[in-house]
Amino acid sequence: MNPDRQSQLLVHWLQQDAGTAPPVDLDLDAVQAVYCLRPDLAPPIRLDIDTILADVHQGPLAARPADDPAVAALVHWLAENPGAAPPDDMDDDVVEAVFALRPDLAPPPRVALDDILGAVTAGPFAVAVPTRRQT
Repeated sequence: MNPDRQSQLLVHWLQQDAGTAPPVDLDLDAVQAVYCLRPDLAPPIRLDIDTILADVHQGPLAARPADDPAVAALVHWLAENPGAAPPDDMDDDVVEAVFALRPDLAPPPRVALDDILGAVTAGPFAVAVPTRRQT
């Protein structure tokens, strides 16, 4: 398909409501680029953590027998309210993986942007200190 037709398809798709599927003839690279730049246009995730974990066969998240205390602790933690701290003895790699897959379980940030910018002393983001005028 020629580039003009691809451009027309892309423009038409971007003018539609969020959630509208891309045209089937639109180049896959263009669709993926739009999803990267405009994630609000991407379709909702159709996977859940259970589906992902079912396919893991090696490492700390690999399937273990249901009577394994580590598995029971993970299942219990995932069932708790978002923001609950992970069990103290849970493997750090497992905790990081859960936070990556379920950001709602991650603790809130402890540093505010103002704290970071307040510590900047040089460069374009440094707070300018007003100078005193001499009279």
